[in-house]
Amino acid sequence: GTRFLHLFLKAADVSIPQEHLPDSYVRTEFSGNESIIDILICKPGRFLVYVENKTVSAEGLHQIDREYRDMVRVAASLRIPHDQMFPVFLTPGGQPPTSGNARPWLPVSYSDVAREFLTALPELQGRKIAFLVEDLVRQYKRWGGI
Repeated sequence: GTRFLHLFLKAADVSIPQEHLPDSYVRTEFSGNESIIDILICKPGRFLVYVENKTVSAEGLHQIDREYRDMVRVAASLRIPHDQMFPVFLTPGGQPPTSGNARPWLPVSYSDVAREFLTALPELQGRKIAFLVEDLVRQYKRWGGI
């Protein structure tokens, strides 16, 4: 379902009504006019989340400014209100971006995501999914320095 999307958004301090999540979609490596964003999460007319996931590579020249301009264009084409646009900057340590205007970006650490995902473990059905989530949480904690 939408449990992990809800938890990721909670880690990013993004408030989207629960009823808007079921029909949302996720795309990776989404190409805009000026950039490619790592993850796009969206429900047309409702909300748009852009996730820039920085693991080890540095930001490109004016990267986040280009990504933000693309986000504004995508939001306009999908009739998404400006206050329902959420640019998220996901990094191991949760540091803010440095390649442009960091103000609109929500810095999130892998540790933040791991903490939220851990809350779902007791609810998971099946050993395989629980193992995968535990492994992801373990990696996020290691990468996040906790």
